Amino acid sequence: MAAGSWEWIGGNSATTIAEWDLICHRKFLAAIPTSLFFIGSIFGCAFYGRLADAWLGRKKTLLLACILTSTTTFLTSFSPNIWVYSLLRFANGFARSGNGICCLVLSTEVVGRKWRGQVGQYGFFFFTAGFLSLPFIAYPTRTQWRYLYRIISLPPLVYTFLLVPLVSESPRWLLVRGKNKEALEVLQKFAGWNGKKLPDNIELIIPSQATTGASIVYIQMIYLIRHCLVKQSN
Repeated sequence: MAAGSWEWIGGNSATTIAEWDLICHRKFLAAIPTSLFFIGSIFGCAFYGRLADAWLGRKKTLLLACILTSTTTFLTSFSPNIWVYSLLRFANGFARSGNGICCLVLSTEVVGRKWRGQVGQYGFFFFTAGFLSLPFIAYPTRTQWRYLYRIISLPPLVYTFLLVPLVSESPRWLLVRGKNKEALEVLQKFAGWNGKKLPDNIELIIPSQATTGASIVYIQMIYLIRHCLVKQSN
């Protein structure tokens, strides 16, 4: 059959495959956006890990990642062709990788060693819940893939507004960077939430494992690379 002579279920705008005829001799193009998305994630892990450790800290880096994720997701919905779409998928993969890294590090650095492993697992419950919720979001937009991208660009934006007043910077990172006063203020806030009070003569000491954050980022990168390889092989 000649190109454009078939009829797609749901219309030509239901999927990127249908809209840009990514079948037959063009079907190899359909894999490019996904591949670039994961390549972008790998580069993003290295970028955000360094940014969170050396310059901005965990909270500001997470804030930046949320804004970029929302922006690139929204812009993806306006892609005029497969090549622009692929480029934006790369940018989106790069942007969103900072969310996982910073959330994991930030959540584990604000608790003691006893709870660190447990807290690190909680984030993956929401990760799973997000995937399970996707069909319910996608079904109303099943005839227009662009609407789906616009809808899923909203959660990172909402999270950004919640992040500013509700999330504090990691006291471990503040202490390692020599910002003892800010670290003490964060600890006092945590103590207040738990109905406790810090001693007046408390002295903050740099943790013996000051590079915990960097180590977690390294482990996360290794996991992501392995995950990408498994996805590509399937």
